[in-house]
Amino acid sequence: MEILSISPEASRLSAGIPRIEDMSSKGIDRTSESKPNIFSQLLSDVVKSQDDAAQSMDNYAAGLTQNIHETMLSLQKSSINFTLLVNVRNKLLDAYQQIMRMN
Repeated sequence: MEILSISPEASRLSAGIPRIEDMSSKGIDRTSESKPNIFSQLLSDVVKSQDDAAQSMDNYAAGLTQNIHETMLSLQKSSINFTLLVNVRNKLLDAYQQIMRMN
């Protein structure tokens, strides 16, 4: 049963809301596997940025590069990615705890 058949007010309210079918054509994946893949992709990006930062520091320490700017940028990118990962984890834990308190 569609919401639009319940009342005419619902059809006026839902006029500005995009339909789920439209979302899939815009690149939003609705599969059940998409959520774990997003988190694992974030985790792999953090690991990659930390590896890049470590490699950049090693290259600078060994004298293979003289560009301290790129080294510091890679360190900051790694730090920002890690902070994002921790914040996402904290939000997920908060949401889980709120759901557990509702029972």
